[in-house]
Amino acid sequence: MLLYPRYGHIKLERDEVSSELRERADLACKFIVNRLPISPVPGIVWVEEVGLDHIAREIGGLRQEHDEEAHPRYSRIDGRVPTDGGYTPKNRHLVELWVSAACRLDRYDVEFVVIHEWRHVWQKLFKPQIFYEDKTTSELDAYEFAYAEVGEFLRQHDRLTPQIQEEIREQAITKRLWLETLP
Repeated sequence: MLLYPRYGHIKLERDEVSSELRERADLACKFIVNRLPISPVPGIVWVEEVGLDHIAREIGGLRQEHDEEAHPRYSRIDGRVPTDGGYTPKNRHLVELWVSAACRLDRYDVEFVVIHEWRHVWQKLFKPQIFYEDKTTSELDAYEFAYAEVGEFLRQHDRLTPQIQEEIREQAITKRLWLETLP
């Protein structure tokens, strides 16, 4: 019996993702690698949700721990990759961040997700006790980092308006208050 529900994801080939989404994610990576260097540079894995029954037919039964995250095409994890979000694999050998192929393009969501997950990869490599053992601190750190850095990214690319700046500030406050209520 599983303690957590599992969710299936398929890893897409780069050309299966819209060119605008890829280009914007690449720009965010080029920005953040200079602000928070990681070596080797994390790769982006594009994902979308797929049924567990489909995965079971393709790769068989559930594997142990986070080994499945390393499968080249499929993964079953204990959470969903939100359609406007991302995920950082718990597998210690994977230096990558997962981004939903359905990430919104009408705002700055993809840039935020890349920067947020980049911070989690950094935590995994340099602050593993936080990444693996303290989800609240891990998320609080990644959100605060991403809100600050996405604002700077947008400013450098002439996309930061006073309205967006205020929206980012309000989101950061709301997210912090929510995270502080978690156990």
